[in-house]
Amino acid sequence: SDVCSSDLRVFLAGPLMHALWQALPLDMHGAWAPTSKEIETAVLGAVRPGDAVMVKGSNGSRMAPIVAALEHRYSSTRARGDDL
Repeated sequence: SDVCSSDLRVFLAGPLMHALWQALPLDMHGAWAPTSKEIETAVLGAVRPGDAVMVKGSNGSRMAPIVAALEHRYSSTRARGDDL
């Protein structure tokens, strides 16, 4: 099926991301919090097997623990590049 904005959820962390959060259409709101640690539960609760996920952040934004948590939860359902 086609992807539309109602299929997309944006999760943002950090005070500099708050303005972007406010500018996004409401149907794209996943979660915003001052730190990445504070959005981890929301991200894990929203992602389902088969979802495409992009995590963007610098080392300073501390997105690696979210990626690790997703990898841990979905390691058995991880897409294999050789299947594409």
